[in-house]
Amino acid sequence: MHRNHISISAHPDSEMLVVQFAAWGTHPFLHAPVVDLADRVVAAEAVFDGGLRSVHGQVAAAATVAAKFAVVEQWLDARFDPDARAPAVLVDVVRDLVAAPAARFGDVVGDYPHSAKHLASQFKRYVGLTPKAFHRLARFASILQRVQGGETLRWAEIAYDTGFADQSHFVRDFRHFSGFSPTEFRGLTGDDRLNFFALDREDPSSVR
Repeated sequence: MHRNHISISAHPDSEMLVVQFAAWGTHPFLHAPVVDLADRVVAAEAVFDGGLRSVHGQVAAAATVAAKFAVVEQWLDARFDPDARAPAVLVDVVRDLVAAPAARFGDVVGDYPHSAKHLASQFKRYVGLTPKAFHRLARFASILQRVQGGETLRWAEIAYDTGFADQSHFVRDFRHFSGFSPTEFRGLTGDDRLNFFALDREDPSSVR
């Protein structure tokens, strides 16, 4: 999990295979608290205990995209620890925060059966962020969905609908998570918007 935007460079003609976990789903594969990796980009060999180089070779040698993903799926299945799954009550909170990104945080988590301190500890262990930080990300993700859904970009209306107290707060959060102001984002091409952040047009080896 990252609380800020990041840029990921790639060499020309390179390929990237991405595995995206559910917000609460990484812990059974990492075998360590997810917060240890939050806001970091870490070499996979430093995270996974051995065998990854062999998996990389098998992925590179696989003839089709489906075969490449099958290799990774088999490797992940072997790493999965069912006893390290997030508690169901925590999963419910995560889903509620995603489903109600514009709601008041306290209203969404009010039914959690344990203390706020316990909730924060569980979030750090299984999600990697505090509950409030995750809720902010969920709100920004909902804004992107509206933008990418083809809506006319009426920023003041979007800010109000997504629960921001004022437009300046909306602009600060938008820049924090995307690297652009809403006005700058409006000027991006359709491809750049779908890519979440703009491609570096001056350096073809850099992809954001």
